[in-house]
Amino acid sequence: LISNISHDLKTPITAIKGYVEGIQDGVASSPEKLDKYIRTIYNKANDMDRLIDELLGLENPYACPHGRPTIISISKYEMEKKFKRIV
Repeated sequence: LISNISHDLKTPITAIKGYVEGIQDGVASSPEKLDKYIRTIYNKANDMDRLIDELLGLENPYACPHGRPTIISISKYEMEKKFKRIV
């Protein structure tokens, strides 16, 4: 879950940074191109906002939509028992 969230948030952040750098470097030399860059930045920020809202709206962020746990907690004793290190 965490790796998926990280990837889904990093993708629009990378795009935003790229478009901002393009503006700073003068790549968006015409008003039309500048407008396109700004609209793209705005849309990517909205994508991130939507993803964060979805994350905050999860009933149980520690389980997938099917109910299987994505994070488990197991004690050292339980781990040793599973691997037959404790009789």
